[in-house]
Amino acid sequence: MTVRRALSPLAVLFARTMILRLPLALVMVLWATLTWSTRLFREVRTGWPGPGYIDGISLFERRLDSIRPKLPAHGVVGYVPTVPNIDPNDPRRIELAQRLTLTQYSLAPLLVEPGQDHALVVVNSDRGVQLIQREER
Repeated sequence: MTVRRALSPLAVLFARTMILRLPLALVMVLWATLTWSTRLFREVRTGWPGPGYIDGISLFERRLDSIRPKLPAHGVVGYVPTVPNIDPNDPRRIELAQRLTLTQYSLAPLLVEPGQDHALVVVNSDRGVQLIQREER
């Protein structure tokens, strides 16, 4: 003897709607994924610099090519920006700090320290970079 359970009307409704909800949910997830992937592809494709692009660090390193042959292979050199006394609230301080960091990066393994207390001093200005040789004290 088999006992059949009678399903409640709510259980029947849930079972029927579950059959419809699962494919609908899969279609929605697939649609969202394709939409996002397409947008990402467009952004990458249009934002790609293309041939001949030179990044900012490479451009900065090229600025230092004029003084590089005059520098020693190792040691310490001084560094002076064009605006030595600048107001602490001036927004150019960030740019000057970035220039110092890029100079340190570009001239490694040579150590670059802010100040003029070294025999060689790198002077970084908007017009270019100079190397000043100071007399030893």
